[in-house]
Amino acid sequence: MNQDEILVKITEIMRETFNTPSLTLTPEMTAKDIKGWDSMKNIWLIVAIEEAFGVKLSTAEVISIESVADYIKLIEEKSA
Repeated sequence: MNQDEILVKITEIMRETFNTPSLTLTPEMTAKDIKGWDSMKNIWLIVAIEEAFGVKLSTAEVISIESVADYIKLIEEKSA
């Protein structure tokens, strides 16, 4: 998958996780940019991303995520 395809899939996951069908993501977005992105939703998001992409994120990787771009980069690396 390329970065654009990953972004589309992450957008779908986040729309469902945050119950916001109109959500439009950019790689620069962070938790501060998305209403309702708290620690509990972050856990749900990580689980949904792992399931959707067939990847496993380590605790260190999860801690390092600061933006949507970080998710894209990790998924791209793990899917290669």
